[in-house]
Amino acid sequence: MRVNEALPGCDERVVTIYSNSEERNRIEDDNEDFVCPAFDALFKVHDMVVVEEFDDDDDYNDNDEYSEGQTVVTVRMLVPSDQIGYLIGKGGPIIQTLRNDTNAQIRVRNDNLPMCALALSHDELLQIIGDPSAVREALYQVAFLLYNNPSRF
Repeated sequence: MRVNEALPGCDERVVTIYSNSEERNRIEDDNEDFVCPAFDALFKVHDMVVVEEFDDDDDYNDNDEYSEGQTVVTVRMLVPSDQIGYLIGKGGPIIQTLRNDTNAQIRVRNDNLPMCALALSHDELLQIIGDPSAVREALYQVAFLLYNNPSRF
């Protein structure tokens, strides 16, 4: 994992997660599914951010679960422009399937890139919004598509 330096006047940072694709980690203690370490790190970072953001929120309960339909989270992810087509599909069928399967709002934003991303001109901003479990599932499916269609950059 690499966390870029903070830019003056910007409260966001770019976090880059990468790993050797031949390695595998179990994604949860009781689960038989294995993923590359980058997937594992992505979900751990996501879960930590969600927990920290909503730790004092009334929608968060003592079992580390969220009351569905009450809490909304947003994930913003920079995706290399040569991979964004794999997420959209010709005419949009892939992104629409992702939306339908996960019940999350998923959109590609070409405008309003955060200041910390402006230097990364070959990236597009993917935004996922919804309840925590829908966003996590959408994040998993997006990461899987990107993993199977690596960037040429």
